[in-house]
Amino acid sequence: MLTAIKDLKDFYNIIEVSEKSAIEYETVGKRKKVWFELENQRIMFKRNETLGEDWAEVLASEIADLLDIPHAVYGFAHLLDSGEEEAEKGVITKSFVEPNQDLTLGNTLLLDHDPDYDAPGSNYKVKRHTIDAISGVINDLKPPIGCEGGVATDYYASYLFLDVLIANQDRHG
Repeated sequence: MLTAIKDLKDFYNIIEVSEKSAIEYETVGKRKKVWFELENQRIMFKRNETLGEDWAEVLASEIADLLDIPHAVYGFAHLLDSGEEEAEKGVITKSFVEPNQDLTLGNTLLLDHDPDYDAPGSNYKVKRHTIDAISGVINDLKPPIGCEGGVATDYYASYLFLDVLIANQDRHG
């Protein structure tokens, strides 16, 4: 016999992180993101901007897992304020960049590939953000960290498939 889930905590673990233990604020993107050290791992808390964003992130992560698509793993989290009260709901994810590595954003790679790629300050409707431009950059890259075999364009195609499947409209450069 099935019983009703009375609380989210009955089904998923919710990690609580304290703003007091923040080590760095992420500057990329419009959402508030905070970096923490948790059990010798670097994790990022990303707060909800709208209702359900946390569910969307966790669900997308689980679908990618089922499809064997390399991805950032998301879990539910609550950010506690300085009084250790729940301040914000969101998600956490572990950094996929090793301490000795740097993360280069796709827009930077696209701009290196084509100096006319992006006009400064334009974030929407970039006309040069095309499959051909992206493929030209990705052809020179290795597959995602931890992936053996295949080429980077195959993995990118799997991300596009996932975007269509979950109706993601937020695929950044």
